[in-house]
Amino acid sequence: MSEQKKVIVFGANGQCGLKLLKQGLNEGLRVTAFVRTPEKIPKEIREKLHKVIQGDAMDPKSVEEAIEGHDYVLSALGNVLKFGTMLLTNGSKNILEGMRSHGVKHLQVVSGAPYIPGEGGLFEAIARKVTIAARDHIRQLENLDASDDIDWVAICPYFIKDSDALDPDYKYVKQKVSGMSTATTAEIADFMIKIVQDETKAKDFRHCKMIIHH
Repeated sequence: MSEQKKVIVFGANGQCGLKLLKQGLNEGLRVTAFVRTPEKIPKEIREKLHKVIQGDAMDPKSVEEAIEGHDYVLSALGNVLKFGTMLLTNGSKNILEGMRSHGVKHLQVVSGAPYIPGEGGLFEAIARKVTIAARDHIRQLENLDASDDIDWVAICPYFIKDSDALDPDYKYVKQKVSGMSTATTAEIADFMIKIVQDETKAKDFRHCKMIIHH
């Protein structure tokens, strides 16, 4: 029997984060949640987790300490609607540095197709100048692009719908797709956990921005 893979989920009490916890547990992974407010994780999920770590992704020390001992890092951090916070920019930087400190190589983050350079068109051009939240997403992707030493994958749907619905025929492509579509949080979690479990997928998608669509 193979050893359980150990994953830590940042942003674990958000829409995508909760689906990652459930999907990881369903697939027999050893799942740790990193959250600021542990009580926001439903009790029926919280009781099954290997560990719940209370911390702030903006704090480099707590992030670095939490990552130790894990095989995979999954980040479902979202924007904080507070001027100047830049949670994705700083949180991803702290995660990357924490991974380097402990020799952890595998990272997946939830982002969005409109924030991929050249993919977002007019939206991207305006967002870079005007929207703080969008700039935060874009800088997170720039942090990944600068991290050749980490085996990262960015999951980038155009739009995200919080739903348990999972279309078995959902599609995924590297970077480019014509048109725009919505992926559910369940589909995003399903795809991310499949990469954790499948070394071939992990190698094929290394340093790719994957667009999930229908």
